[in-house]
Amino acid sequence: MTREPSPAEIYAVIHYEDGVLTWKNRGISKVDKQFAGKTAGCLRPDGYIALAWKGKHILAHRLIWIMHNGAIPDGLFIDHINRDRKDNRLENLRLCSVSDNNCNAKLRIDNSSKIKGVCWDNQRNKWKARVSYKGRQFHAGFHAELQDAADAVRIKREQIHNEFAAHHDLLMEAGH
Repeated sequence: MTREPSPAEIYAVIHYEDGVLTWKNRGISKVDKQFAGKTAGCLRPDGYIALAWKGKHILAHRLIWIMHNGAIPDGLFIDHINRDRKDNRLENLRLCSVSDNNCNAKLRIDNSSKIKGVCWDNQRNKWKARVSYKGRQFHAGFHAELQDAADAVRIKREQIHNEFAAHHDLLMEAGH
């Protein structure tokens, strides 16, 4: 893995303001004419903003974190709290483990209930509510009504995931 730049290296060439990175003057007329004052990075197909840094690509949210907090410890990640990968404001970023980052995952496209953690159990003819964390399943019961299962899984998720609890239910987002 390529060594990530230090805060001093980043500050030497990049300016940060409200989640946006812009290139600074570097004293190289040809480079400055083309880049100075312009937004750094480009939007990738996966929704993240990336920059070319010494011949390698690095994600903007990682640079912003390093600028303000120093090196990212091995095995940890930077999570976008509101799940918007383009929103790189410092207050929207937090350090997390892979398990914590998975808590903030969006609803799977193949989820038929449209509620994170709720699926139909054919054996019981009821909605099953459960929360996953660090490879374990935490059950929130079986429910005859979908809304009861949704309520139960939300409560369980808040207990298990704490500050990383992210519900992202399509029913909830649609105002149901």
